[in-house]
Amino acid sequence: MKQGWGRTLQIAFTYMGAVIGAGFASGQEAIQFFLVFGYRGLWGIILATVLLAFFGALTLYLTRATGINNYRDFINIVLGKRVGKWTDLCLAVFLWIGLSIMLAGSGSVFAEHLAVSPYLGTTVTALMVAVVLLGGVNRVVWLNTALVPVLVGVTLMVSATGLTCSGISAPLPEAVPPMLLGKTWWIASVLYVSYNLAIGTVLLVSLGDKGTVAGGVLGGLGLGVVLMAMAIALALHYPAASQYEVPMLYVAGVRYPGLRVAYALVLWFAMATTAVADGYGLASRLASRHLPYPAVVVMVIVSSLPLSRYGFARMVGSIYPLFGYIGMVILAGLGFQAWQRVWNKKAR
Repeated sequence: MKQGWGRTLQIAFTYMGAVIGAGFASGQEAIQFFLVFGYRGLWGIILATVLLAFFGALTLYLTRATGINNYRDFINIVLGKRVGKWTDLCLAVFLWIGLSIMLAGSGSVFAEHLAVSPYLGTTVTALMVAVVLLGGVNRVVWLNTALVPVLVGVTLMVSATGLTCSGISAPLPEAVPPMLLGKTWWIASVLYVSYNLAIGTVLLVSLGDKGTVAGGVLGGLGLGVVLMAMAIALALHYPAASQYEVPMLYVAGVRYPGLRVAYALVLWFAMATTAVADGYGLASRLASRHLPYPAVVVMVIVSSLPLSRYGFARMVGSIYPLFGYIGMVILAGLGFQAWQRVWNKKAR
């Protein structure tokens, strides 16, 4: 029993580590996808939590039921080969861009908080990602099991301090959401889930029959709890926090400036775990085409370095929602698979 729960927690942390990237930990996603809709955005977070838990569990269930451990084959089963082919290509591009963004963000953290060259931060992170990826999926799971609890704990602590030191009592104003998000909170919520699930699915599928459905549920619920805590803390410091590149660093430093250093480390953890998820998904896909896995790992990381010169903040409101629409195709396919299996059971 202990081993079963231990595995469930590992899967939950791995799922959370894939989703909690720079946009999540910085607070940019909470603001741009939810708080721009005022307090209605909090309903969006509740909806996102339910969907992340449901589709995370469904992905693990279908993976075990089909015996697949490669997301390209998984996409083909869920969407069919014709649609799956183009979706797979779009996902590969998204993973590559995501890896580049995480490497860029890590360079910024090193430059802004350690006063060293951003290229050093990018290089250190790239080397760490390479070491983890070369160890295969077991090392990926180990990294998330080690880092995600620390990441979640510090994020909740910073959010808690933000809740206790706010002097703002005015209603949360609504802002103009990014164009690609639409004008309703529930569309933004579904987009948020779909692009995050695109990343999460890649890693969950790679676990094969090692994944537990309960891990998907627990991971989705954990993501929702952390996101809600961050959003409420940011809402109490709105709109001041929204003026910063990393809003949660502002919240962290309002009462306890020393927390900024701890949260800067959390940001790097978040970027590292998502970079690993992106890199592993892309490398495992290319390696499945009979290319040597170690060579593919090096190729993926080196090719992502030039794009890492660009920052991540503007990507949150543009690139991420764009891929969210692509991710909706995957959500629709997963939903159809779930309905089909339930219908077949009733027919029996």
